[in-house]
Amino acid sequence: MRPLQHTKIPIQDGILQFEGSILEKERYNGEANAISWRSEGQIDLRKTGTYAMASLRFFQDVSRAPKKAEDLSPEEDHWIKSAYMGGLVWAEPYEGIATELDYNEYYPHILAYEGACWPIGPGEFKTFTHI
Repeated sequence: MRPLQHTKIPIQDGILQFEGSILEKERYNGEANAISWRSEGQIDLRKTGTYAMASLRFFQDVSRAPKKAEDLSPEEDHWIKSAYMGGLVWAEPYEGIATELDYNEYYPHILAYEGACWPIGPGEFKTFTHI
């Protein structure tokens, strides 16, 4: 069985708003039931709407990382903002059909990458006298 087409299914007030044929709705519900049963209720497509958001929510639920990082001190915030330059991107002007990328699709892969590191607490300031 091939997966459903990548479409965003709106959720309003916690209720799935499905806009498709009866067969698509039955298939989606069947897949959602199967996934929920196999994951022992940990993954519910009806709450997230898409496979990508379901995988992201599942990763956040089972991750041992804290739910929210500590707030930065004003001094640390100043230094981080001062150090950021932003990327320079060269591009030719373009007109026509374009595709909008959804970075949530790739986000779980980045989080699961063994080498990914980011601070979750305040840093320690050091002064280097030589390099």
